[in-house]
Amino acid sequence: MALLSVQWPCRVSSSLYEPSRRGPYQTTRMADEHGRRSTYSHSGWHPKPYPCSFFFYRTPRTPLLHCIGTTYHFDSFDLPGTMPAMRSDIQTKPLTPDRWDDVAVVFGGGRGVCSQCWCMYWRLPRKEFEQSLRETNRKLFHERVDAGPPPGLIAYLDGEPVGWIQVGPRSDVPNWNGPRRLTAPTPDAPADDPGVWGISCFATRAGWRRHGIATALLEGAIEWARKNEARVLDACPVDAGEKRQPISLYHGVASMFRRAGFREVARRRHDRPLMRLQLV
Repeated sequence: MALLSVQWPCRVSSSLYEPSRRGPYQTTRMADEHGRRSTYSHSGWHPKPYPCSFFFYRTPRTPLLHCIGTTYHFDSFDLPGTMPAMRSDIQTKPLTPDRWDDVAVVFGGGRGVCSQCWCMYWRLPRKEFEQSLRETNRKLFHERVDAGPPPGLIAYLDGEPVGWIQVGPRSDVPNWNGPRRLTAPTPDAPADDPGVWGISCFATRAGWRRHGIATALLEGAIEWARKNEARVLDACPVDAGEKRQPISLYHGVASMFRRAGFREVARRRHDRPLMRLQLV
């Protein structure tokens, strides 16, 4: 049985640790002295004006939430880090010009690292990229999207844009192919081969992590690459053996790629395998 203690203001939902779309949140974990029970505290924003607290008692058959005398029943619930991915509810669609506003929402609407980069890091020379952060990069990426073909896929959950994956021919991201890069191509799959594709970036919209979005994006990217007659799909994810900040995982996580059938073909640093899925 797990105990969840939450203090208002907060959002009540089927996933208590799910961040509120109305503002920032924090989730922390503690255990009692015997390690038999975990307590999660969550704070976010909720429109209700009054404070209260509630406790979540979970057994395998009876997940219940009690708050000011009211009981909330949930079809499923699990603790952070172990929640089942809701991949069946997530759709992926190519980033076409008519979906520009959706990718802008995922990138934070002017806030955060994504809204500085705008997926131009692998496309511009280093000095030029550093001089063109934010609006210039936004303009350049907008031009790239308008020119086509789609440079990646957007994930949607309940109609909301919630994630992004940059996937396409290696030639579309020239800086990803530098000979000194951890992501450099191998001789049997050169960057100038239009059938050699790569996954160079993931982004999950703030407030939507731990919903299986990256996994759904990866599955969508594989299908998209097959549809466009790619013969191999490369990636250089993080082989995360320790806790990392989400921003450091924009390459993806190696374990997720392994589950999708990718195999390691090179390792130029201890924590960054070059992985490949043979499509043909």
